[in-house]
Amino acid sequence: MAARGVRMIGLCSGCKDGDRVSLFSPCSAHTIVPSGGIDGLFFGAACCANQMSWRSAWRTGPATGGCMADGATRRRALREEFQRSRGYWSDVWNDVLELDPDFFEAYLNLSSVPWRRAGGLEPKLRELIYVAIDASTTHLYGSGTRIHMQNALKYGATREEILEVLQLTSVLGVHSCTVGVPILLEELALAGRTVETQQPLPVEQEALKAEFIETRGYWSDLWEGVLRLSPEYFEAYKEFSSVPWRNGTLSPRDKELIYVAIDAATTHLYEPGIRIHIRNALKHGATAQEIMEVFELISVLGIHTCTDSVPILVELTAEAASERPGAVAGTD
Repeated sequence: MAARGVRMIGLCSGCKDGDRVSLFSPCSAHTIVPSGGIDGLFFGAACCANQMSWRSAWRTGPATGGCMADGATRRRALREEFQRSRGYWSDVWNDVLELDPDFFEAYLNLSSVPWRRAGGLEPKLRELIYVAIDASTTHLYGSGTRIHMQNALKYGATREEILEVLQLTSVLGVHSCTVGVPILLEELALAGRTVETQQPLPVEQEALKAEFIETRGYWSDLWEGVLRLSPEYFEAYKEFSSVPWRNGTLSPRDKELIYVAIDAATTHLYEPGIRIHIRNALKHGATAQEIMEVFELISVLGIHTCTDSVPILVELTAEAASERPGAVAGTD
């Protein structure tokens, strides 16, 4: 007998379980077998004599007869589709899928756009981009970093390549200077305490600038004030940021796409850096579609709100339910 508060639905014993294209077969002669539902939610459709597709076949609402498929079947199909499209599965998705398959399916379709497209960035680089945005100091999402390191290794990345991604990503802190120094110079000017910025750089500073351009392949006016105010710091940063450029094996294009990713990620949104590194990526041969794909990949970062918080919701609501007077586990 069904537990209190749970309504029963029927699952056609002749349905083709797991068929993505036409999940239901005509079933006028099939037997309807009781199967558990979830608090009045019904996932299913009328008998597919009309050959309804997998996605259109699922809906929520009261049962109206015909073939009905239970939530477990749908969740299994969604999990399998995620594995086909994204190439992996992780337990971080379990609670999200269990609580709201509709939301999970919408996320699956959004996050899979670059993965389902023919061509584009190679899977290894996609996973390295995910490593960069998850490991970034503006996010530090350890669960995602681990998952995407595992995926990158599966696609052939080496330990040295992943380390190089972390080294590239670790420079993000310098934006405290590239944002702060121009403001400092403006405020000094307003206070009548100007720092000379119009005269040519001294010879020593010109040499540091030339070394930066040689190693990093570009120059930006954002560095000018840093170099003038603290040539010692600029020299140390030049050496620090140049290590992966001197010793790493990723191509200049791939390095610049990683910079685009960490600057454009929703946890940072550093517009000057986005512009600089898009320009550099284009110079190194990246296409508009490849850069657009970087934006698509990093745009789903917000899902970590769910992968981090939904398990907490599940835990706390279970605790609250168990503390209600007279509550019996599994009956509500």
